[in-house]
Amino acid sequence: NKFSGMRETKEFLANIAKDSLSQPKKTANVRGIVFAGPPGGGKTFLAKYLSSEIDCKLIVASISELVQAHLGESEKAISRFVTEAIHQQPSILFLDELDSIFRKSRENNVVMRKITGQLLYEFDRMSRLDNVRVLILAATNFVDCLDERLLRAGRFELVINFENPNREDREAILKSILGAEQVGPYLEKLLSQTEEM
Repeated sequence: NKFSGMRETKEFLANIAKDSLSQPKKTANVRGIVFAGPPGGGKTFLAKYLSSEIDCKLIVASISELVQAHLGESEKAISRFVTEAIHQQPSILFLDELDSIFRKSRENNVVMRKITGQLLYEFDRMSRLDNVRVLILAATNFVDCLDERLLRAGRFELVINFENPNREDREAILKSILGAEQVGPYLEKLLSQTEEM
């Protein structure tokens, strides 16, 4: 899982993940991180890169798997994914499209409030257990829309914003995809053409 660009962010996240998964009782550890930014920015790919970089199990929970038609099934699905992550620790649990469920605008919806409450409970449950080596990552397009209770200490306390890649990142991405030799003669032109991408 080669992830080009975002060098400093990758190093920062890898260090956080290693600390959280190797020293679970350290009080300064981060339990959850949100990747925020527009679709196609590499949020899911970065989660895969991190799990590969620190050699831990990656468990991906999609929205279709979390949102169930029958009453109470969504809460069970969230609990099931967290339990699986605990059983396969050290692990990263990745929740995609977080804003599709856990939005401020849905706080008056009884069903959605119960689902949010279940995720909050799972964070609290992990904090009470001994030696839990699980890091929860989540992706969202709109971090400002998330239920604020999820962004407190002990939950998703760290937000990483994904922006358009800078010149250094674009060069790394181009060389990774096309090959350094192929890019060489056209590098400056390609960097100019991809400036707003």
